[in-house]
Amino acid sequence: MNTTETQSLYNKSYNTGKDTNKVSKLSEFIEKNRYFEPLEQIEVCNSFDLHYMKNLFRDEYRKRFYNYLFNNVTTCADVEKNTSIPHKYLTECKKYYEDKNLLKVVGFGVCPVTKSRNVQYLCTNPNKWNNTDLLPINNQLKMF
Repeated sequence: MNTTETQSLYNKSYNTGKDTNKVSKLSEFIEKNRYFEPLEQIEVCNSFDLHYMKNLFRDEYRKRFYNYLFNNVTTCADVEKNTSIPHKYLTECKKYYEDKNLLKVVGFGVCPVTKSRNVQYLCTNPNKWNNTDLLPINNQLKMF
């Protein structure tokens, strides 16, 4: 099956008639609720009488990650703590936004959650990319 046929099937099954309303309601539901594990995602879609729509969940969780890092310069562990999105999934989001040049590692420091050292501090707000005042104070800098 070529890409056009696949896209055509997608459009027929999700974006026409009564399903459009179901999809928008599902999208609103995902946006307003906690992170759902993949098996729960299938159940949520079924409860809206829809096939599994992995992309809706993926897009929402990427958006949450991006928005959190737009407002906060912090680590993946801190994003996980505050959004409940699993760390493993956040690293996929990190890669996605890095590839699009929408995320930057702005420094390294001690993680506020795990207390691990030399952890990457991330940010998606270009206005904060060069602002070292937003990073945690590193005692090594006091040596000089």
